[in-house]
Amino acid sequence: MESGLAQLLLEHSPDPLLLLDPDGAISFLNAAAEEFFGYSRTQLLGADSSLILAEASREPFHGVLAGLGASVPRSRQPFAGSGRRADGTELPVEITCSLLPPDAGAGPAARSVALAVRGAGHRPVSASGNGSVGFSGARPGGAAHGAADAGPAGTLHSAAGATADAATHRRRTLAASAAVPAAFAAHDDQLRAGVLRDPLTSLPNGTLFNERLAAALRRPDPVDVLLLNLDDFKNLNDMLGRSSADELLVEVASRLRNCVRPHDTVARLGGDEFVVLLTECLNADAVAKRIAESLYEPLRVGGSLVRPGVSMGLASRTAQTLDGAELLRQADAAMTAAKTGGKNAWLRFRPEMLNTVAAKEDGQAGLRQAVELGQISVHYQPVVSPGSAPWCSSRRSRGGSGTAGWSRPTSSCPWPSRAA
Repeated sequence: MESGLAQLLLEHSPDPLLLLDPDGAISFLNAAAEEFFGYSRTQLLGADSSLILAEASREPFHGVLAGLGASVPRSRQPFAGSGRRADGTELPVEITCSLLPPDAGAGPAARSVALAVRGAGHRPVSASGNGSVGFSGARPGGAAHGAADAGPAGTLHSAAGATADAATHRRRTLAASAAVPAAFAAHDDQLRAGVLRDPLTSLPNGTLFNERLAAALRRPDPVDVLLLNLDDFKNLNDMLGRSSADELLVEVASRLRNCVRPHDTVARLGGDEFVVLLTECLNADAVAKRIAESLYEPLRVGGSLVRPGVSMGLASRTAQTLDGAELLRQADAAMTAAKTGGKNAWLRFRPEMLNTVAAKEDGQAGLRQAVELGQISVHYQPVVSPGSAPWCSSRRSRGGSGTAGWSRPTSSCPWPSRAA
């Protein structure tokens, strides 16, 4: 009974109430929220909370959500911004946010957010602007009496009518001006959704991933990034063909989604490169292992059974982590180390991995300029018969070999160790 009564109170509350999943998707709304925003329940359930906010209010509101945590379970004061209705019109709103306790939903790591919304505008005025319009046609004597009025009362009556006409005109003008944004509002949402999604796999793309990573780093909770790509994908692409290679990428995306929780993010950065964002994860290493095992299982695409190798790098937010770009750079260094170590493996980031990557990049950049700077020199050596004694002057030369050496002024290494 208590559970049923609570559900009844939520549903019939006079204030719009919503519940957001940890990834920002709307998982509950009551009847007042439907009426307030003008959307049906089926339109809002599963949609991102940005749908009911004006463009200028979305990022500030995400900042409020990011500030919620164990020490601050609810917003200290309502968020004041602009909401957006289904017809595209904007209206001032005040939103109070409260973080649900871990045991109030689906598991200890999931933290949903309850929202209470109120309109922040003034109460609508009457058509006449002074509340007296209802009496203009109710005077005794009807129209003849009104027409015979030439005194102050008649003047007041005429003013009330003029004010009502002006208010009606204003309403019609506002309705006409709102027609254009109303017509394009839904289309704008579809365009934004398309821009932020990978067209092949329907996963979030790099732009949306970076937004979610930045929002996650604003919270004090653990943040882990797992960067991965398929080993020798070009060879697979040439062997399978473009269409079958696309099927392979779609299957990889599906397996990645099945390895993480609903509020974690799996994104495709481009080509065969994917990235996973784990938030509030207590054992990221176990997730990396689960992904490696899942992707190692053979899969059939285009009539062929393939088992692609995958190299992965895992990086976790520390007290020294500056931003999302640094975390991605660390994950990339770990993935590069995994490829260098033999591919088809995953490694957790270590600081010395950055030194290896930096040295490799420095060497590649310097080598491209070495010829122009005259730092490449060729040394020739004769090749003699294997059986010739070193003291025999009659030994015959069978040919010669050449070695290109790179002499870098900035390097302390002797020439033999810098042979190219």
